[in-house]
Amino acid sequence: MSHVLTVAGKEFHCYFKTPVGSIFLFFFLLLCGLFFFFVPDYFSLGEASLRRFFDLLPWVYLFFAPAVAMKMWAEERKIGTIETLLTRPVADHRIVLGKFLASFGLLVVALALTAPIPLLVAFTAASPVDVGPVLTGYLGAALLGAVYIAISLFASALTESQIVAFILGLVLCFFFFVIGLPDVVGIFPRALAEFLTDLSLGGHFANIQRGVVDTRDLLYYATMLTVFLLLNVLAVRRRA
Repeated sequence: MSHVLTVAGKEFHCYFKTPVGSIFLFFFLLLCGLFFFFVPDYFSLGEASLRRFFDLLPWVYLFFAPAVAMKMWAEERKIGTIETLLTRPVADHRIVLGKFLASFGLLVVALALTAPIPLLVAFTAASPVDVGPVLTGYLGAALLGAVYIAISLFASALTESQIVAFILGLVLCFFFFVIGLPDVVGIFPRALAEFLTDLSLGGHFANIQRGVVDTRDLLYYATMLTVFLLLNVLAVRRRA
């Protein structure tokens, strides 16, 4: 575990050696605040709900997660340090897990920095805010973000181009999020529609967002996270 934390700490620190990490956080918060408060104008609505905020997060993540993860493996391949990294006395899966924790750590920091949004809603809304859906919404957002990061890391492991890694990560995250949404599955036969709904990141996120923490949704996210981290390990070993 110490090796995992060492890799994670090194990679997380790299985000802030340059302005990159701060820029990511700035634009993440800017987009969340802009679209929640001003598109449409929140203050004219006076809603005591953060539903629009949590509806917005998956779409902001679509750009944020691939941008955060795109350099993790692609840069290692481009500058030729991946062979040196993988020949160190550290298991490949520990390196993958360390890089995941670093990227996910930045996403958690970004998510934590949105805390003023529910506080502002609580102070300005005409009625009390229901704390339960807010807490489960943040839980769902963290789980969704973790899977987005794992998918984006897998995309980064497939190429030495950060731009290609970003686009591939975005496309994969978009696919797994929208594939089970009602407007999409409505065009398929019922049996296939149910399968796609079960496969969709969006459907499980919606369940948790409503305040229902079901073990099936937690198991789904754990499975998706495990699958894409394992695919990351296999991709790194095959292309090293």
